Amino acid sequence: MKKYGGIIKLSILLLLAPILIWKLAIGQTFGLYQENRHLTNSSPDSISQVSTGRFFPPAMTTTSLLGDGTILQQFADVLAKENLSTVSYTPAILGSEGGYHLRLGTWALTGRFVNLVRLVSYIEQQTLPLRISSVHFETSNPRLAGRQTEKVLTMTLSFISIEK
Repeated sequence: MKKYGGIIKLSILLLLAPILIWKLAIGQTFGLYQENRHLTNSSPDSISQVSTGRFFPPAMTTTSLLGDGTILQQFADVLAKENLSTVSYTPAILGSEGGYHLRLGTWALTGRFVNLVRLVSYIEQQTLPLRISSVHFETSNPRLAGRQTEKVLTMTLSFISIEK
């Protein structure tokens, strides 16, 4: 038995290593890749639709979408459908001149990456008098009562709008 110990260990390693590597490292990445490929193939026209009008300044409006959080109410059904939750919303006035206000709304959400990207795509397809100025993703490992919990993905969206 001592003579074949190295061969037995090597054969076990050759059988178990690919299975462990797939389960621990590659499996979830491959699943996300397939989901991304499926989403890309299902709506190739959405990329060209989203990019049109993206670099034009936001249209002016008399109703305050960003100042009082009305924008959150408009997307409440999409948040429920995509299983996303709002962490915070912060409106701000960046500047005022001649009765016009440049408003910024910063919206932090948590959820799965694919669902967060679907929300951004949905917002860009809407004809709203505001534009997305930035999107930022961040992961964190919150600790509750001394023990580590699951990673949390947070997306921060910044909207900009000119209001009268």
